[in-house]
Amino acid sequence: KAMVENLQPGTYRVVEVDGDKKHYNLDAPEQTVELIRDQAEIPTLIFQNTVKKHFGIFKIDEETHEPIQGVTFEIWKDGKLLGNYTTDENGRIEIKNAPAGTYKVQEVKTLKEYILNDEVLEIEHTTVKDTELTVENTKRPGLLIQKIDAETRKPLKDAVFQLKKAN
Repeated sequence: KAMVENLQPGTYRVVEVDGDKKHYNLDAPEQTVELIRDQAEIPTLIFQNTVKKHFGIFKIDEETHEPIQGVTFEIWKDGKLLGNYTTDENGRIEIKNAPAGTYKVQEVKTLKEYILNDEVLEIEHTTVKDTELTVENTKRPGLLIQKIDAETRKPLKDAVFQLKKAN
């Protein structure tokens, strides 16, 4: 709230030039007010700002859809690197009160049992709602080799195998 007193009669243009930029977008439109000599009521102007929404990444296993902790992403906003962020125990990265803009994310480090998904993903974040980007990870393929007795089907020990990629 602000009260301005002892103004001369006339037309005034009021623009919000500063405020809580951490939590709000300073997006209220300019307002005009006419002050008249001996005015009975003091005019009231109300400026409404939209709340900055959160931007986040949700990292999951592509098969189980379980969250993956410990995956690191580079996050860019409007072409500027914001930094490297790592998913928490819930598979999430959250940037609170994120300004609207074009965000790009790229996975730069994953767990050893997963294949790095280094595709650059782009998403538009607005002030209308929270934005979350879900990114899936593929587990590295595995191979189980067993040596068994052909008649008894019981496992045999001390077998040595060589594995070569065919192509």
